[in-house]
Order: sequence, then C-alpha cells, then structure tokens
Amino acid sequence: RDASRQFLDYMSERAYTRVGKAGAEKLKGALRGALFGHGSSRADDPQLHTHCVMSNLVECANGKTGALETKEMLRWMGAAATRYHT
Repeated sequence: RDASRQFLDYMSERAYTRVGKAGAEKLKGALRGALFGHGSSRADDPQLHTHCVMSNLVECANGKTGALETKEMLRWMGAAATRYHT
C-alpha cells in the first residue's frame, strides 16, 4: 500500500495541465485517483499487486481543474514503476 501511494505521489509531483492561448502555459496540479489491491493473477495464482485508476484531470492550487497532460506522464512512467518495485 505504501509503495502504491508513493507511486501516485511521485506521479502527482509531475502532473500539470496546459492553459492559455494554444496551451502555452503549464499549470501544476494534483492527480486524483483510486488504488485497488489484488492478491491473485488472471490464472488465479498468488500475485500481490495494485491497480491504480486515475482521472484524466488535475486539480490546481487555484481550485480549478484541467485536462492532464499525458505525454509528460508517460515520460516518467518507467522511473515511477522502478520506484514502486524498489
């Protein structure tokens, strides 16, 4: 559970939305999601893992929400997964 939360926090630190004319300005925001723990694989073998479902939006400090800039998130996915497994 701790590793899953750390993963979500790590990704949230890198989340932003684009605002302004043609999305020229980046506005940092927090991710919102849910974590679901599982204890078995599809073949019903024991396999502890966590599913993370995130909404496609970020909540900014000013209280507004915007669409998540996913290209940036994909750049950090490998580093976040390594951190999770460590």
